[in-house]
Amino acid sequence: MRATSLSISARAASEFAAGAACGVGGGVAACAQALISAKEDQAAVAGKALDEKAPDDLKVATFKALAKSAKQWGNQLDANMTDAVQKVVETSQNPAVRAAAAEAQGALNLPAERAKNLIIQQVQVGK
Repeated sequence: MRATSLSISARAASEFAAGAACGVGGGVAACAQALISAKEDQAAVAGKALDEKAPDDLKVATFKALAKSAKQWGNQLDANMTDAVQKVVETSQNPAVRAAAAEAQGALNLPAERAKNLIIQQVQVGK
């Protein structure tokens, strides 16, 4: 089942980035995968969003699909994946990618301590 999920994710991410119709500008496969409750599917979508080789428009689309999945099914990611999402929020040079990652991070309902640390870091950077 896991290999199927990953292969669906690749197609889903591509369709999502191409702008096929589904709700808010996403592809049918990405939207369908975001609505599946399997832990592997959410991790596969997150993996595509976190792929450093992926173009920024694909990252934005897949972070939005991750947010949709997390809103529907809750956080099913492991700590390494959620740490990687937070790293993108903190370090991405592209504002659209950073915003989409922040949307996903918010939908993942991470502990308040993590949000507090991110706010403190942003205040310190702004000084």
